[in-house]
Amino acid sequence: MISDVKKFKILDLEGKYFLAPGLIDIHTHGGGGEDCLGGEIEVISKYKLKQGVTGYLATLVASPLELIYESFESIKNFNKSGKDLLLPKVLGVHIEGNYLSEKYKGAQILKYLRKPDVNECREII
Repeated sequence: MISDVKKFKILDLEGKYFLAPGLIDIHTHGGGGEDCLGGEIEVISKYKLKQGVTGYLATLVASPLELIYESFESIKNFNKSGKDLLLPKVLGVHIEGNYLSEKYKGAQILKYLRKPDVNECREII
């Protein structure tokens, strides 16, 4: 944890460009007013680029399986479009809900939680 910013040296690059490694965001629900669940992935990627992110995991909350599958397609189409050559790429999907315990559901919507089903899980994977 940074406790004293005075210890760091600030460089004024006088308008020159600076190359640094990009960030990988492992928990992204969305950005730029869009949600990874059913939203515009390109808008999210443009927003993440402004944060220095070069790749991220799209995080999906508990929801109907149809919407999860639609989100998979949207992400796949974005990654295949070639736009991710200039924008942060979706590196994978983090499904946060659906098979959580009702007791520990956090902010997940209760009606979308259900018992794990092996065939359903195989289909998702």
